[in-house]
Amino acid sequence: MKRLLVISSFLFLLVLLPACTQHDTMVNDTHTVDQHEEEFHVYFEQEEEFEIAATPVWDEVSFSSVEDFLNAYLIASEGGDIAHLVSGWQAPFEDTELTSAVDNIKLTSLEALYLPVGIPDEFELRSIDVSEELILFSFLHPDDSVTEELNLFVFRWDELDEAFLINAMFEQYGIGEADLIDGKYYFRERSWGYAFDWVYNGTRFHLGIPLGQLNVRDEASRENRDGDMSYEDQLEAVGYAEIATINLQDTRAVEIMIEELEAARR
Repeated sequence: MKRLLVISSFLFLLVLLPACTQHDTMVNDTHTVDQHEEEFHVYFEQEEEFEIAATPVWDEVSFSSVEDFLNAYLIASEGGDIAHLVSGWQAPFEDTELTSAVDNIKLTSLEALYLPVGIPDEFELRSIDVSEELILFSFLHPDDSVTEELNLFVFRWDELDEAFLINAMFEQYGIGEADLIDGKYYFRERSWGYAFDWVYNGTRFHLGIPLGQLNVRDEASRENRDGDMSYEDQLEAVGYAEIATINLQDTRAVEIMIEELEAARR
């Protein structure tokens, strides 16, 4: 399932790549963007039909906790070995060493960690997967199977300004400001569940929530799915998208966060 999720995230990334690589011509040529968007929707809605690839498409290093990620960041920044903190790693080439994979994902180039704090407590953090392109937080509800993960994708496109990212999101979904909840979030119901997209602090976010996991009002009518979710319920569901920002450049702040996490674990 992990490889399937990475493939899905890769497809999601591909939707915006034409816009990112053709920044100057995006307004005049939307055909390519539309074509990739159409292909993405077909694949994403039928992701269960994917044949999981045996070979990773990019370097990826995984951590099993926020504490491990933060410790790894500090140690890697000092040139130290983080192998004891890595829960798993993958690379497109069999002879790649962990140190090379860490270098390739540019872990120490991160300036901030956007930590999802609106996810209900009953969801357990499954993994934090880091690649050069994105950071993927995967959560699993204890009552669900592995196929029903809640996922937050955080895209690492620091070189793109916020206005461009917002316009790219509008182009991708054919929406405008009037379609946003609270002037920020684009919400939609999908066959597999629910999804939020938004831009914050020059970063693009995508949150996927499995069907039946939104703890919003009027659960009976939502279970029947006999109509669109009300705006009030959508607004309440936005709480899942709440994030906190950790400044990774502030070493003392990171150390304090690690201490707090260790204390909470005792």
